[in-house]
Amino acid sequence: MYIEHTDAYQVVYHSNYFKFLWRAREAYVFGGGMATALDNLSFDPSAAGWDHLDVVAIDDCKFAQSAVLGDDLIVRTTLVGIGEGTLAMRQEVVRAADGALMLAATVTVAPTDINGAPAAIPPELRGACASGVGHADPTWLAEAAASMSVEGDESRGDENTAVSASDNNFATATTETAVTLFESELSLGRTRGASDADVLRWFERDRTEAIGGSDALSALKERDGVIVVVSGMDGFRCRPGNIRSGTSGLTVNNRRMAGVRVRSRVEMRRRNIQVAFTQRLFDEDGACVARAEVVCTCLSRDAGRPVKCPDVLLEKFRAMLGGVGG
Repeated sequence: MYIEHTDAYQVVYHSNYFKFLWRAREAYVFGGGMATALDNLSFDPSAAGWDHLDVVAIDDCKFAQSAVLGDDLIVRTTLVGIGEGTLAMRQEVVRAADGALMLAATVTVAPTDINGAPAAIPPELRGACASGVGHADPTWLAEAAASMSVEGDESRGDENTAVSASDNNFATATTETAVTLFESELSLGRTRGASDADVLRWFERDRTEAIGGSDALSALKERDGVIVVVSGMDGFRCRPGNIRSGTSGLTVNNRRMAGVRVRSRVEMRRRNIQVAFTQRLFDEDGACVARAEVVCTCLSRDAGRPVKCPDVLLEKFRAMLGGVGG
C-alpha cells in the first residue's frame, strides 16, 4: 500500500479499491488465471479479439474494513458466470497478513475489442465455469448500448435495469456537480474514456458538495469528532462503452472540455447513522449514463464506531430536500 492510494484519513480512498479490482481482473483474464475456472478449456482472450473489460455493473459491494498505509493487500477473483456478452466475477480484497476482508463486490464486465465494440464470447465457454453458477447477461444490456434509459417504464429501477426512464430527468435531485472531462479525468484515455473508478470519484465530489465541501468535512472531524466514510454500494450500472469525451450515444469525436453532471438524492437511514446517496451521471445530451446507490456511515473520529449524524449536517440535508443545489 502506497501513499498515493490513501486519503486524508490515511486509509485507502474508496474508489482506489476498484482500481485494484480492475488490475486483478486484467491479470486473471489475460494472464491465464481464467483457464482454471474454465476447467482448463483452451481459450486465448487476446486471440479472440478481447482488448478490454468494460464494467457494466457492480452489485453487493461491502466495504468491510479500511486498509491503511503499509498494508499489503491481495485481490481474490472468482469467475461466477459467463453469459453471451458478459462475465460475472466475485472479487474480494483481503489483507495479506491475516486474511481480513477489506472489500467484496460482484462485478459484471463486457469484453470489448480494440475499437471499443463488443467482443464475442465463444459459445463453448458458456456453461464451462467451474463454479457451476449460472449467469445471464443483464436484461438491460442490449437496450443500453446507445442509452441507458428504458423507454416507457417509469417505475423500473431495480437490479434488472440500467436506468429507468424517470432517471433521465431525476427531478428530485438535491445536488448537482459539473465535471469537466479533462484528459487526466479519464483513466482509459480520451478515446476509451472513464473507468468505473473515475465515475465513483465524480460521485464522491457530489457527496462532498452535499456535505458542504472540504471545509465542512474538516469541521465535522475537528469540531464534532465525526468522519463520514463509504460503507456500501449497490446497483452500480454504467453504459457499455464507458463515458467518453464528446459522447453522443457511442460516437466519439474526442472533443476537449466536454462535461458531465452528477446529481444526487439524500436519505437518512438507521436512526440517522447512515446517509444514503442515490446518484446519477448525465452526459452532455442529458442522458443518464451511470447510476449507483452509495451508503456512507458516520463514525467517531477517535473510536471508529458508528455515531449519529451531527445536527449541523442533518439540518443541511433537510434544507436541501426542497430542490437542486448549484
